[in-house]
Amino acid sequence: MTRVMRAPIPTNERERLDALMALDVLDTPPDARLDEIVGLAADLCQTPISAVSLVDTHRQWFKSHRNMPVDETSRSEAFCAHAILSEEVLVVEDATSDPRFFDSSLVTEHGFRFYAGAPLISADGHAIGTLCVVDTVARHLEHWQIKMLQILARQAMAQIRLRRLVDDHADVLDDLDMANRNLQFLSTHDPLTGVLNRRAITDLLDGLATANASGSVSTAVLFVDLDHFKDVNDAYGHDAGDRVLVTVADRIHLGARGDDAVARLASDEFVVVVPNAPAFAPEALARRLLQAIAVPVEHHGRSISVTASIGIARWADHVLSAGDLLRDASAAMSYAKFEGRNRSVTFEDRVASDLTRRLDTHAFVRHVVREGAMRLDFQPLWSLSSGEVIAHEALLRWDSPGAPELSPAEFVAAAEDIGLVGEITRFTIREACRLAARRRAAGELGAVVTVNLSAVQLERDEVILEVASSLNDSGLDPSGLMLELTESAKLAGSGPGQATLRELQHMGVRVALDDFGTGFASLALLRSFPFDYMKIDRSFVTVQSDADREVLRSLVQLGHSLGMMVIAEGIEEPAVLEQLRDLGCDVAQGYLLGRPGTGEPPHHMAPHPLIARLDRSVR
Repeated sequence: MTRVMRAPIPTNERERLDALMALDVLDTPPDARLDEIVGLAADLCQTPISAVSLVDTHRQWFKSHRNMPVDETSRSEAFCAHAILSEEVLVVEDATSDPRFFDSSLVTEHGFRFYAGAPLISADGHAIGTLCVVDTVARHLEHWQIKMLQILARQAMAQIRLRRLVDDHADVLDDLDMANRNLQFLSTHDPLTGVLNRRAITDLLDGLATANASGSVSTAVLFVDLDHFKDVNDAYGHDAGDRVLVTVADRIHLGARGDDAVARLASDEFVVVVPNAPAFAPEALARRLLQAIAVPVEHHGRSISVTASIGIARWADHVLSAGDLLRDASAAMSYAKFEGRNRSVTFEDRVASDLTRRLDTHAFVRHVVREGAMRLDFQPLWSLSSGEVIAHEALLRWDSPGAPELSPAEFVAAAEDIGLVGEITRFTIREACRLAARRRAAGELGAVVTVNLSAVQLERDEVILEVASSLNDSGLDPSGLMLELTESAKLAGSGPGQATLRELQHMGVRVALDDFGTGFASLALLRSFPFDYMKIDRSFVTVQSDADREVLRSLVQLGHSLGMMVIAEGIEEPAVLEQLRDLGCDVAQGYLLGRPGTGEPPHHMAPHPLIARLDRSVR
């Protein structure tokens, strides 16, 4: 026994039915134009089911539909019978919890949960049915989707009336004209933000090609891409993301000049076309847009902050089409992101050259990592008291023909850009442990291998597991591995990075602070983390004056007062080595004492003669 809550009969029911019958549309063949409207409604609202529904005396009949499981239903169970009671769109977000519909056969047998219906209003104001969209999951519509549904309902009503009424009826012509304008708008504009779409902006730029080629105008394009927009969707949901996009589009539109054109290309990409740009005007506009976009967006009581990267390009001799101009602007935008985001860059040959080099570097790094062409060279660290090798620094190198000029730091930075830093970290740790274990087995019983890790690498969850696995597989004691921390400025503010370090230190791995003295972040880290070693940056090692000597002495004393061994790197002259010994430095490294070489075990590693000579001079 059904308990469906039947919709009330409208007070103008007789007149409403008369208006429906006057259209002579019930039980008529399909209408291709209505099918198009129904399909567009489903696409815009992102629902699998849509229909033009007509509410008769005892039934609702579907004149046109997409994926509707039935051709008609009883009026007593019809959602549309409720929707025709108002001129507003009826939205039922979850029919299973709505007392009007929860036991309707459409819900219980066909799985209907979500419904939205926009009334079809006749010329004399009677609701004869709806344009409706349906889903089998609970959900809601955005405001712009509801507005589009109303617009399409008016278009559907105009199409129904056009079939019946004569061409000289003014109200039909008005509705038809409105429907055509709506279709034209949808074909050239972005439905979410209301600005132009890719097709429209491309047509506009192609239309300006002749004038630009003749030199009568100088068109510029600003390519605007939001920074880390995916994080907004991930953190706050797509509703918040849509709110940000609409707000940003409004701000760009308000910041542009009257004859500028604004378009949304895709996702979080926008374009501003300045048809005839005076000198420096695009750059000034970009600065205004960066400031406007950076203002937080309010959404449900939450402030959401985003920034943008903007690329600027002007029509030039090499530009032959809209695609060329957009390509240049996009390249400049990508360069702005590489340079740190939240900035604008104007396209020029240098931008193209640098971007090409970056892309070539990325391709080279991918090749090296995927082909397994990496290796480790070892550079020795010497004890200034015994002259013995106490450690080797593992230095990343690669064997690949045609390799570009690339430093290890640039190699790792490129790997971070393309998401391959995890593979490099894994190789470096595993290979360093393997080689260190072999050296210990060959007689260097106390030797330690040091591995450089950046803050980005330390924040990866698998680093702890990778270290533990590498130590276990190689048989290397944890005390035989030392991690040197680069990018101390990032690490100082990294809770996850410091937590990873503490866990590794608890395992017995030693930890060194690299490049000490190059920034306040190093001092902040010393207060918050108990390092085993301090590695003084090479810029402080070569003493030029008495003041330099006192600074170096202070750094060594600071390390010792905090219970750390002090390492000096970059030693290339015997006099520097002697000064470091006099100042009490513990460990030395540099080309003077040994260049990087193979990580395989040597036949014999004797005390270094230069350090031994220091001992004799002291005696």
